Amino acid sequence: FVVTYMVRFFIIGTLRRFTDQAEWLFITARDTLDLIEKELKRNHFPGQVIFQTDLDVVGEKLKKNWAGVVLALDRRGLQENEKLSKILMRARFEGLAIYDICSLYERLWRKVPVHFLDFEWFISSEGFHLFSNPIGLKLKRLSDLFLAFFLTLLVWPLMLLAVVLIKIDSVGAAIYSQVRTGRNGKPFTIFKFRTMYIDAEKDGPQWAKRKDNRITRAGFFLRKTRIDELPQLFNILRGEMSFIGPRPERPEFNKTLEEKIPFYSLRHLVTPGLTGWAQIFYPYGSNLEDAVQKLQYELFYIKNQSLLMDLTIVLRTVQVVLFGRGR
Repeated sequence: FVVTYMVRFFIIGTLRRFTDQAEWLFITARDTLDLIEKELKRNHFPGQVIFQTDLDVVGEKLKKNWAGVVLALDRRGLQENEKLSKILMRARFEGLAIYDICSLYERLWRKVPVHFLDFEWFISSEGFHLFSNPIGLKLKRLSDLFLAFFLTLLVWPLMLLAVVLIKIDSVGAAIYSQVRTGRNGKPFTIFKFRTMYIDAEKDGPQWAKRKDNRITRAGFFLRKTRIDELPQLFNILRGEMSFIGPRPERPEFNKTLEEKIPFYSLRHLVTPGLTGWAQIFYPYGSNLEDAVQKLQYELFYIKNQSLLMDLTIVLRTVQVVLFGRGR
């Protein structure tokens, strides 16, 4: 055990030093430079980055042995720039690693950069088997029914405990309902244990916030343990939700988000879930920027969904709950 640990420590440390010193060239437009810098910092990019916004001198920059070259450009612009395309093609054939920024996002961070997507990407990219695999969809639905029924029998004591805690801690019904947007934009009624005071939205719909003073003491515990989500097992049994999928959002927020975030409405093409890829990687969401980040993870899930991926999400969700990182 000691020897194995020491070997792993040495190898990981060596690789980390190598990747931190590696230099990458990012070819991008000036108007997207700030966005890319912010994203690389947010995601802790493993390496040193040099940006090149002047496309006329890219050929001179490619003479260096970069760890990789990342194209963060509009596809049409690259296709129209024949000179740049030939330079990059020659560099690749000479052994230089060249990545499209969408592929880099998927490889490193398991999400897709929504601000760099276009219709061509959705048409030509591999994946999206979720929409062309009827057998897989039926298996997913059968597994949802089995798990929802089994868990309902298993966790009903927790649900009863939640009702008692809510009643002791504050005035109002233990379970509340709320309209959410489901598959294909169809509204449905979601059920949850109440975690806020009954007048929490007297001023209208609001984003949930970190350290939200509208949350009761019992509600804080229920959210941290995800017990507040258990009534949604009935939504799963009714076919309105799945165990795995994008979290259903409120119609009041969806309207604004669809206007401001590219391709946001695509998340409504699949059945919403009790948990999802976005929840295990980006558990908190309280503003527009958080919605963008979650959508990037959700589109990655929609593109790469499989039963193995669903199992991974279930196991990671259990880990999140056990270590109290839920909300």
